[in-house]
Formats: sequence, structure tokens, C-alpha cells
Amino acid sequence: MVKHHRVTNSRLRPGTAGARSATTWHDELVSLVLDTTALPQGDRADALREAMQSAGITAHVMPFQKTTVQAKMHLWKLDRSGTTLMHRVGTGLWLERTHRQAQIASEQIALTLLSPRSWTFNQYRTEHASGASPALIIVNQAEPYDHRRHDFGSTIAVNIDRSLLDLPMDTVARASRNLSSANPLHGLVGDYLKHAVEIARESPTSAEQLSSTTVQLTRALICAAAGDPRTGEAMSATLVDRIKIYIDAHATDPALSADVIAAAHNISVRHLYNVWRTQEMSLANRILQRRLERARDQLADPTKRHLTVAAIGRACGFSDPTHFGRRFRAAYGTTPREWRNR
Repeated sequence: MVKHHRVTNSRLRPGTAGARSATTWHDELVSLVLDTTALPQGDRADALREAMQSAGITAHVMPFQKTTVQAKMHLWKLDRSGTTLMHRVGTGLWLERTHRQAQIASEQIALTLLSPRSWTFNQYRTEHASGASPALIIVNQAEPYDHRRHDFGSTIAVNIDRSLLDLPMDTVARASRNLSSANPLHGLVGDYLKHAVEIARESPTSAEQLSSTTVQLTRALICAAAGDPRTGEAMSATLVDRIKIYIDAHATDPALSADVIAAAHNISVRHLYNVWRTQEMSLANRILQRRLERARDQLADPTKRHLTVAAIGRACGFSDPTHFGRRFRAAYGTTPREWRNR
């Protein structure tokens, strides 16, 4: 009932580092652990429970729509320490981790991004409930919890060994109670998790890069939510990663510039360039590369055939069609129109 797939696509995303060394320690960095599409309805609930267990979730798993269970779940192993990235899309689900199950030794902390609509999460006698936007929750796997999603939705979760976070449990507990969309890192980390899933799908062998960034951003988020004095240190350690994520999320905005990026991170433009000096690619070229990648993908997308080349260029941050064409040819050795018609 559970399907496992080895990595067969070693094509790397431009700029991705650490891929080759990642394959030396694990040859199954990505797995499709569940797809209920081809399963009889009577087998789907058990298949879902088995898949959740394979993802390291020790809890009672109870589908809400027992006669119409739908689920697809991917699990990526990011490092030797057991850090994983999981993406599940499916019908409603009730997860209950009891006191007895919590006694099973678990040193993992989960950071979970839940799509909006009807869900609740309870831990540390604190209830979090769905709103109009995606929400992050912090889960201590060593404590009981109750999570219920009543409708179809998406969950992205990273599980990290607590030793990698190097934070006391009272800090994690305080962060779990206090984390909200008002946290300065909430939106950025949520965007990162969605971006991480895209990277893992396209280039699963980039695991080592994902691991380091995921751990550092999770640590910074927990410190900020807990009001921990290490927040400043954690924020500084993740500044370059946060800038990269911000560029990826806003690359199609024609107004994106060093001034805008610096203001979004509450730093001066001079400080922005100072911290970026360690990168192989200039800030302007990073923005340009991301815009060109978006344009290249949209030009090859059959569902975008109704859009003109100029319209795609504008949608990807190029206000001048001539400039777009010149930059595209310099990067890919062909014009946007020729690329589309290949």
C-alpha cells in the first residue's frame, strides 16, 4: 500500500550547492510514501496510518472522512541527524498523541505550516486555530498534542533533532504557546517551507543545503517567538538565508532593489552589501537569475500559451520587452520566442 521511489532525477537547479556530496550518504533522499489514487477506499485509511508512521509520527491517526479518504504524501530526508521535510495534501485528519505515546523517547521538534480553513492544534494547554492565511505551529514531539483538520488541506512539516537547535525545552514550549502571524519571521519562514518543497521536488539531491537553512531558520523563529535573548544571534546567523528567500519570493516585482531588500530586513544598504559579499553571485545578478528562471518556466508552460512573450516578461519583473529579450538570450543562448517554440 505504501510506495517508495528512489531518486532518478539528478538535474540540479541553477545555483544549488552540496548536491553531489549528499548522495554519498543516502541514496533515497526523496520518497513518495503515499498516493491513495489507485487504492480501494477500504484500504486508504490503513495506508494513511502506515505512511504517517513511516514519517516518524507516533500518534493515533484517524481520518474524518472515512469513506472518502484522499492523500498524497512526500517525505525527504535532509541529513544524517534525521531532519526530514514532509508534504501532505489530503482530506481531513485527526492526530492525537497521548501521554503514553509521548513517553516514547523523542528528541524531535516539528515546525509545521498548515493551509487555512478548518483546523485546530492543542499542546501545552494552548489552542491554535485556523485563520484566513497559512499558519505555522511548533510541535514538541515529546509532549501530548491534539491536531484536527476537518476539511481538505495541505501540511508542510520539518522534523528536527533538538540537539541541532541547541535550545532548552522551556524555550521551545514558550515559543509554541506564543507563535503567531505577528512574529517578524512568520511570513518569511512560511514562504521558505513552501519554497523548500519546490526545491526538493525539482532537485532532491540539494538536501544538505536545505538542512542547514531549515535548522537555522527554525532556531531563529523559536527564539523570536519565545522572546529568547539569543534572538539577535539567531537572526544574524540567518540574515543571508532570509535575504535569499525574500528575493525568491519578490523577484517578479519590478521595484525590487537593494533599497527595498534592506528596508524589509531593517538594515542599511551598506550592511546589506557587506553581508552579501560572501556570495558568489552579486545581488543584482541573483535577482536577474530568479526573474529569468521564472520567465523560462512560464514560456515552457502549455497553460501560459495564451500570454504574449512580452506579458510573461512583465509578469516576471521585466518592464521593457527589449531588455527582457536581450537578457534572456545572454543567459540561455536563444530568444524567449524560440525557447517557447522548441
